[in-house]
Amino acid sequence: RTPTTEALKEYWQNRLKLIVAQDLRVDYNSLVSLAQKLNLAIFLKEERKQVLKRVLNIEHLYLLLEFSSFSITIKYNSALEKFLNDMCELEAIGVLEVARQVGARELYEELDKYLFYKDFEIINIKSFLRLCVDYNLQEAYIQKFLSGAIMDRLENGLYFHDSKNFGQMLPHSYLGIAHNVSIQNKQFKMLVLGELSKDYEYFYKGVINE
Repeated sequence: RTPTTEALKEYWQNRLKLIVAQDLRVDYNSLVSLAQKLNLAIFLKEERKQVLKRVLNIEHLYLLLEFSSFSITIKYNSALEKFLNDMCELEAIGVLEVARQVGARELYEELDKYLFYKDFEIINIKSFLRLCVDYNLQEAYIQKFLSGAIMDRLENGLYFHDSKNFGQMLPHSYLGIAHNVSIQNKQFKMLVLGELSKDYEYFYKGVINE
């Protein structure tokens, strides 16, 4: 007898609650091979704390923004200079959010480009794209996943179709598992996305480094 969606949800809530409560050390190569074997999509975002350290005025032509481990340059604007100086010691993701709210487009685009390309990866993207097509996922939701925006402020836990906020993006038969992992001494937020019927215990047994 095939278990119902509700029975599977209850089963995984019980079996995986300890997994999502831990910071796991996982093996990257095992992630890749098991994601493909089980047809799971895995989203990884590095949890590097990037803080705005200082803002340099380059001859009133450019503003150089120095973060913890990278810099970006934007066109000079006196109001923006004062505004940014007030944001020193704010995390990059906070600066990005403020830039979006106030319509500082160049700042938003430069920072978003850097944060996205440096820190974010999708393993087995084909599995996710199939989900998008098979379940006719909304464009706005697809963009959130592909850009990595889905990972920002994502709390650890299990997500189902009826979960608040995030859940509405998932089909009924799918599960999302979000938690922190360590890969080669770097910290990541990981989101595993797949059908409820997949063997997640087998997956975690195979990827966890003891």
